Amino acid sequence: RGPFDVVVAGELIEHVTDLGMLFRTAAELLAPDGEMLLTTPNPFAPQRVWAGRRGIAWENVDHILLAFPTGIAELAEGIPDKRIVVTGNTVVGAVTEVLRGTSASAAARLTQLGLAADSYVVSTIHRPENTDDPGRPAAVLGCLGEVAARMPVLLPLHPRTRSRIDAFGLGDLLQPLTILEPLAYDDFVALCARAAFAISDSGGIQEEASVW
Repeated sequence: RGPFDVVVAGELIEHVTDLGMLFRTAAELLAPDGEMLLTTPNPFAPQRVWAGRRGIAWENVDHILLAFPTGIAELAEGIPDKRIVVTGNTVVGAVTEVLRGTSASAAARLTQLGLAADSYVVSTIHRPENTDDPGRPAAVLGCLGEVAARMPVLLPLHPRTRSRIDAFGLGDLLQPLTILEPLAYDDFVALCARAAFAISDSGGIQEEASVW
């Protein structure tokens, strides 16, 4: 296989016990002018700092290490320093860029739904541990129903989650909620940014929330 122009290791190194092997394998797969794109959770991200100050454990227990830019550079043996570029959080950049162009579409969507900013909640459910056992989605949807008694809850429903709900006969628990079809990324971010708060089992959404 290979050589490849790009090798991507997204949110991977925090789970790897032999980082040297990871870099060596990437080097073998890459073309001479190829690039390796590597992302990893930032231990200094705003939500982690906020949580740490309040004594809240944030990190996934499956994470073997927290990676720092200097340490990653040291592991990239034989690669000239000028070829190593450390960037900021790409999630922050992407969300910020998306939000710049969504004001009009978000206002139109809220008008369509009969809602105003800060008057609703956005939620998502998709992780297997929350959808594959009948008791878990029932509990989650029940809690969302309680929230919906006070404030509208928008639930863009993942196809897999919908199939599980149907299979378990839990459709009645959706009645208090405002069910939406899966949204384009920019539409979803725009709705979340204007929500009172979000309830989600998505790690990505938790990170993006620090930007909204």
